Amino acid sequence: MLRILLTAALLLTNLSVEACETGAPLSTQEARQARHVFVFRVLSTQMGDTDFSVTGKIRVIANVRGRTTADEIMYHTGYCGGISLDPGKDYIGFLSSDAKRFRVDVGNTVPLFFGRFTRREADNLEALLRGKKEMGEVFAFNFQTILPPPPPSPSPERGRKPSGM
Repeated sequence: MLRILLTAALLLTNLSVEACETGAPLSTQEARQARHVFVFRVLSTQMGDTDFSVTGKIRVIANVRGRTTADEIMYHTGYCGGISLDPGKDYIGFLSSDAKRFRVDVGNTVPLFFGRFTRREADNLEALLRGKKEMGEVFAFNFQTILPPPPPSPSPERGRKPSGM
């Protein structure tokens, strides 16, 4: 009976873990509707003022649509939707309005597979924006969001009676 109660308590404890909201990835429609589409390179990053926040300097390599003035980014690296951007790598930003500083997330930025904006990526981006291809066809590689670690497994030693009793 005690074993059943312990098992039930462990199961209920695992079920009470809060759901992790990671945000929806950029859709084909959102990409096509973005007023500012640009390729940027991360120049540097540093820890922000709060836990898991990062700020960084960027350089716009190409304005594909609109003309952004962005030169700074901020993002979250903690559990539940955190992401990571690497200095020296290229990304594509899709913003509805311009700003000197913007928050990077899975809904407005796409990482490039090898971290460089090449002719292939330029052709794919053009095909996406002109309605010839879908987001999943051209940029299947997206940020791997940081999720919380799974709860620890129950120890097989717990609840076991010492031998010899």
